Amino acid sequence: MAPDCKKKSILLVNPWIHDFAAYDFWMKPLGLLYVGAILRAAGYEVGLLDCLDLTSGPPQFTPALKPPQRRDFGRGHFYKENIPKPEALRGIPRPDLILITSSMTYWYIGLTETIRFLRQNIPGVPIYLGGTYATLCADHAAKHSGADRILSGPWDGEKLRFIDEFFGNPFPSTVEKFSSWPYPAFDLYPRLEYVCLLTRRGCPFSCTYCAAPKLVRGIESRSPAQ
Repeated sequence: MAPDCKKKSILLVNPWIHDFAAYDFWMKPLGLLYVGAILRAAGYEVGLLDCLDLTSGPPQFTPALKPPQRRDFGRGHFYKENIPKPEALRGIPRPDLILITSSMTYWYIGLTETIRFLRQNIPGVPIYLGGTYATLCADHAAKHSGADRILSGPWDGEKLRFIDEFFGNPFPSTVEKFSSWPYPAFDLYPRLEYVCLLTRRGCPFSCTYCAAPKLVRGIESRSPAQ
């Protein structure tokens, strides 16, 4: 680890979405939180801006912005009005690098909006895009997303190598295996009603209609104790 590694700041972003009827079935950006935990263990300062997190919403509601209906165990709807400047962004120091994730491929419109918002409010900071959309539609993402770099494929040592090269830090080799990953950085949220667990990565099959083989290479499980 370089002596100034701890001084480097990375902002993790889970973007807004465009959808007809989006519903929160425990939709935390688990992959991004794993990345945050890995980067923090490598010595970086990590912050989180989750545009879908209800705890970061406005303190007051208006007729145009009503409280989203929530059910047991954290399920429910999201806010349905764009916020000009999320309160969560004000407390985040200026980062050196922004990592933004992507989920459903057809949500890319909200993703591009989020990147434009970040460009306007945090100018001059490089933006790296990863996640499902960046993997399955890499050419489309490179052309339309507005990100500076597309990190396609599953999270592996190569992704951390790109980040270390950006900061000029030596590359650690301690995060190659899923079983060695730290637990997701859920503590970056101000309040939680639930957490997500990932016990295994990968699938033993290679169905032609399924994206799983492109998103994860091979199969790896955590032990029951983990």
